[in-house]
Amino acid sequence: MNQVAAPPQKRAPFWASPVWLVIAFGLVLAAAGTMIIYFQDRAAEQYKQTILTHELELKAYDIMAAGWRAALANAYPPPGQAPEAVEAEKKDSLAFLDDTLKSYYDGYQGLGSPEVRQQLAQYAAGHQQEADLIRAGRSFEAFGLEVAALDLFEDLRVAAAEDTRRSTAKAALVEQNVHLATLGVLAFAFLSLGGIAWLYGRAKRSVEAAKREQEILRRSEARFRPLVQSSSDVIAVVDEGYAFRYASPAIRQLAEIGPEEAAGRSVLGLAADADKPSFEAFLADVHSRPNFTSATEVKLAVGESRYAQVVCTNRLRDPDVKGLVLNIRDISERKSLEEQLRHQAFHDPLTGLSNRLLFMERLEHALMRARRNGNQKVSVLYMDIDRFKNVNDDLGHTFGDNLLCEVAARLSKSLRAGDTAARLGGDEFAVLLEEAADAEHAQQTAERVLEEMERPFEVEGQTVNITASIGVVIADAITMTAEEVLRDADVAMYDAKEHGRARVQVFEPRMKRTLVEKLKLLNDLSGAIERDEFVVHYQPVLDLASEEVKGFEALVRWNHPTRGLLHPSAFIEAAEETGVIQALGKMVLSQATKQAKEWHTKFESMADMSMSVNVSPKQLQRPDFTAIVAEALRESGLEGRHLIVEITENVLLPDPARVAHVLEGIRKLGVRVALDDFGTGYSSLSYVGRFPIDILKIDRGFIEELDTGDKERTLVQTVIDLGRTLDLETVAEGIEREEQLARLRSLDCAQG
Repeated sequence: MNQVAAPPQKRAPFWASPVWLVIAFGLVLAAAGTMIIYFQDRAAEQYKQTILTHELELKAYDIMAAGWRAALANAYPPPGQAPEAVEAEKKDSLAFLDDTLKSYYDGYQGLGSPEVRQQLAQYAAGHQQEADLIRAGRSFEAFGLEVAALDLFEDLRVAAAEDTRRSTAKAALVEQNVHLATLGVLAFAFLSLGGIAWLYGRAKRSVEAAKREQEILRRSEARFRPLVQSSSDVIAVVDEGYAFRYASPAIRQLAEIGPEEAAGRSVLGLAADADKPSFEAFLADVHSRPNFTSATEVKLAVGESRYAQVVCTNRLRDPDVKGLVLNIRDISERKSLEEQLRHQAFHDPLTGLSNRLLFMERLEHALMRARRNGNQKVSVLYMDIDRFKNVNDDLGHTFGDNLLCEVAARLSKSLRAGDTAARLGGDEFAVLLEEAADAEHAQQTAERVLEEMERPFEVEGQTVNITASIGVVIADAITMTAEEVLRDADVAMYDAKEHGRARVQVFEPRMKRTLVEKLKLLNDLSGAIERDEFVVHYQPVLDLASEEVKGFEALVRWNHPTRGLLHPSAFIEAAEETGVIQALGKMVLSQATKQAKEWHTKFESMADMSMSVNVSPKQLQRPDFTAIVAEALRESGLEGRHLIVEITENVLLPDPARVAHVLEGIRKLGVRVALDDFGTGYSSLSYVGRFPIDILKIDRGFIEELDTGDKERTLVQTVIDLGRTLDLETVAEGIEREEQLARLRSLDCAQG
């Protein structure tokens, strides 16, 4: 019987063999190990990133500490320190900032997450700019940059915290995956062991991370605390109710209380009562604006005239601060200096009176008030000391300055409390009379000032008598500006001088026209010599007995292009003011001597005739006047005995010794000297006897009344007798009528 074959047995899959199981188990273990290593590396990278972020944050603290030190040392050095110590700290702090920035650029630039890297780069660049500003001498701008950088530092700190949070979260997720993979591969036993190891590793890393953060904070505090403790500024933190939570030791110098005493007290107590409302409003404004920084100045309650600058930053939302951060600096010295500068800017440094700037400002305000009040009157006085230049020339500028101070003191005492006295410059003063009732009131005030000026002054042990000329203007507030008011007062003052000085003159419109004409004359006078507009006329001098011509007097006239031929009285004073008199006098002297020499040569009968030339006091003041006369004689060939120099009596007054020396010099050239207009000025026998004078010329004013007035006849007779006694020639001026000629002949006057 045939046997049926058995079916083949099913072989187990190859992967079910122990070898493959071992291999598979090994591969699984290897894969698990690889995965564990990979995730551990990823976790390590994340923790390294966290550590790096903390290190970058620490570096930011380093930069901030160095920046504050440099900014405070250079912008607000602590008062009371020696200059050498201040300068040393400025250099050391700047060098420390440079080193800190260098360590960042060398070791940390470009590291960290994009957000932290960018924020830190901006923060470092800002401090590099601060260092450059300090080197450029712009320390206050550097300090402002440091204050502004607080917000950037806060942004950096927030970015670092966010980066740390993300890195820590990622590391935790990776580690979790490591443990999940280990649990799936190594079974329950390894799961327990792996879980224990994972929990242990995580706990250990958390502890180490916490220690690292604490170390970072400790090192930051160690760097920052000495800066705060040694700063002359008060660094303080106040709560929402403005009570101190912290104050640096510098508060002892600012408020005379210690840091411990300050705790719990209101920061408003630092301010003087008058400044408390504004200080509270300032704090409230900062309080209402998160992360906002602002600054103000406060008068302190402690001491007299002490001020502080307060920079306040809102850090109420910062969990590490939770308050308003204040930087309080004593600026009392700066405020005192500013007040001095303000006073100097608006007051005359010599007399202490208001200067032109302040006077014009008050005048403008007075006019504005007058307009609002229905054209209420405003008056201005313009005062100038008469012949003050003589005081400076004779007694010195220091004496003159002291006299001006005395004048200012008297001027101030002569006025009401609401009036303003000012020194405009030189010896010119102005007075603003507000609410002056009328011109009479202003003129009475001016007369009172004038009387004060005429009382003798005691200066440097000497008694000095002066006079002043005052111009008065009653301002029309509706139509006039401050400049126009002062201009009109100045015009009135010059009119007072024109009419004899030592008087008060109220402004009249015709004065402005007169001044304009004078200014035009002065302008026309410039260049008149070059345009050959001056001509010299010659008036004969006769022997009154024989009526023979004995000589000539040179008389200059100005052939003005529009006004015609002008007498010297119309332009000589202007020529003296502008200095044209020097060139004009030299020209007249040159022409007159040449003309005299020409007549001597051409006409035998005129060979012994003299030529008289009038000389201005300004010409005699020149040290080379004798040389000028000698040059004119030399160029013309005229002998000195034929030249007569005529001077007026006021030439002799300012410096008699010097004038006598000049006259002696020209007499050595053979030139004779005539005293013109004798009897009209300060004539005295002492002058006639002391000075080298050869001829007395009787003023025409006495000759005009000679044939009608007994007084004039007596005076002329006296002058003729005086000349005869002193062996001086006498010459009468302005003989126009036969009666005058006859009378002079009867009085035995030689020439005229």
